[in-house]
Amino acid sequence: MNCLKNLPLCRSSCCRSMGFTFTELSKEKEEYLIRHGCKVIGMVGNKFLVHVPILCSALTEENLCKLHGTSKKPQVCVRLDETTYKNYVITSNCLLKGKEGAREVD
Repeated sequence: MNCLKNLPLCRSSCCRSMGFTFTELSKEKEEYLIRHGCKVIGMVGNKFLVHVPILCSALTEENLCKLHGTSKKPQVCVRLDETTYKNYVITSNCLLKGKEGAREVD
């Protein structure tokens, strides 16, 4: 997959959110997260997956990564490709959307 080539389609949607997992998620904590714009996706294995809409500070107005090609780019970003996407939450504009095993957030 060539993410750079496909930026006009996805608009770097993966750089506009992040996901977290929780081993325990009380109703109170879930309500708190939802009130703060997060979305509880559901269970992944034995953990709760939570989506957080938040803009990456390294994203430019042109939807490019300021850290691309440097050692400062996080490995979680470097590793996302067509072989590893099943370990990520796929955002609605991602070109991996609809692939078998992709966990999508809307």
